[in-house]
Amino acid sequence: MRRALLPSLFTLGLAGPAVAADRVLVCDVGGPGEPMQAAAMLEKFVRFTEKQAGLAEGRLEGVYANTTKDCAAAAAKQAPALVVLDLGTWVQRRADWALTPLAHFGPLDLRRYHVVVAADGPADAAALAGRSLQSSLEDPRFVARVVLGGKVAPEALEMKTARRPLGAVRKVQKGKLDAALVDDVTLKSARDLGLLPPLKVAVESPGLPGLTLGAAKGADPALVKAVAAKAGTLCQADGAEMCGLLGVDSVVPPSTVTMDALQGQYDGGK
Repeated sequence: MRRALLPSLFTLGLAGPAVAADRVLVCDVGGPGEPMQAAAMLEKFVRFTEKQAGLAEGRLEGVYANTTKDCAAAAAKQAPALVVLDLGTWVQRRADWALTPLAHFGPLDLRRYHVVVAADGPADAAALAGRSLQSSLEDPRFVARVVLGGKVAPEALEMKTARRPLGAVRKVQKGKLDAALVDDVTLKSARDLGLLPPLKVAVESPGLPGLTLGAAKGADPALVKAVAAKAGTLCQADGAEMCGLLGVDSVVPPSTVTMDALQGQYDGGK
């Protein structure tokens, strides 16, 4: 299960001399965000990454954000050398941050999104035009062009952010909202609670990548090479607990073809 308790924004402690560490920026927009319960686990994961890549302890500094605003603020404070980004953030920031994919956490079809509506609600993606929609995702362009396959224009979505996705499903149940866009975890919870049926899934996205590990503009080439060489081991040993929270048990090689195709959808609506 991907959902877990994480801080909304935090920086991992450093070891060693007071020099600027290379920032690892982890952004999962719409992802979990509760006070500091997983900070120690994430620090353990960053330290494990250093160990696997043969880096000095304290070489890396990890920062986590689960909103677009906090992700941008963290990057503005210090440009990242490495990133771990959800797909929406990746396609939005790829050009500005000159991103190069190094690996994917889990398979390329890890995440799916579902549009939940009333029994007599919108029948397909095109019918969402002008209808109220809530989602933990924050970018209408990503939702319209990638998640919904370009079947509705971004400007036609009446979209608002849902901090509690299951709450959005309940609003649909009560007739206060036309549609809720949720991930697999929230959909399962809604079904377990007996909300579906009578509510139904009108649209299901294709399987999409989850979090992607990448190098950003200006990153030390030696650092990038060292991490990339050991990326496939990051769900092993001390990394297994963190990967478990992401709902994955492996890190797979990067697919430039897949990421380029998704970028084309986002940029051009194709």
